[in-house]
Amino acid sequence: MTHLVLFQLKVVMLVAKVCILQTQQVKGIVVLTTIHLIFSFYCKCKEVSYDIKTEHFMKLKFHVLAILASVLLVGCGGKGVKSEFEKCTYPDAFGEKAPGWVCGQPVEAYPMAAVGSANKSAAGFDFMKEQAATVARIALAQQMEVHVTNMVKQYVETTGQGDTETVDQVRTSVSKVLTDQVLVGSKVVNTRTSPNGYLYVLVAIDADSMLLNTQTALKTSMNNDNALWQQFKAENGQDELAMAIANQ
Repeated sequence: MTHLVLFQLKVVMLVAKVCILQTQQVKGIVVLTTIHLIFSFYCKCKEVSYDIKTEHFMKLKFHVLAILASVLLVGCGGKGVKSEFEKCTYPDAFGEKAPGWVCGQPVEAYPMAAVGSANKSAAGFDFMKEQAATVARIALAQQMEVHVTNMVKQYVETTGQGDTETVDQVRTSVSKVLTDQVLVGSKVVNTRTSPNGYLYVLVAIDADSMLLNTQTALKTSMNNDNALWQQFKAENGQDELAMAIANQ
């Protein structure tokens, strides 16, 4: 048991040191200090040394180390993800720090977002913004296509209606709709100019707009390809079916 505890203690200390190096935070230092204080206090209360081998003390060490290791590993994992966005740089200006959203960092309050960019132009900022926003909206429409198709696939799997071939046909139909359909509620929520003059634009839609666009795309597809959707609409009206799929 003593060797196992010592091994666990070494593992926790190693993870803490890695945490310090990767996140450049004080979390690892705090954990190491906490470990030392816990065992120092316990030993002082019992008036024994660190080498004590009583079964009670060994069990206490074992459980405390296991808990600390779990908490530390989870904490380091979260910081690691965040640090990737903190290292974000502009694609056109390598090494120049950029906001996390340029590299795809999720934006609070917007479940779906996309980034577009435009080269520096003599036509001015507004022209560049329009060009970049157009690129972003195309990417946003592609995300909506994947989202709607996944909703249909999930509906098929849940209800047993349709098959893989049907889902593929729906994907094609929805893709045509979203190519022509202007996404309702999409808006520019952030802009940033790189050191080289490129303009980066973040276009996003909120949850309500996302639901509305999903239902609209589905209903338009149903109108355009009535035969394709007939097997789904056997038990539901158009509005009910679109709502049932979109609200999963």
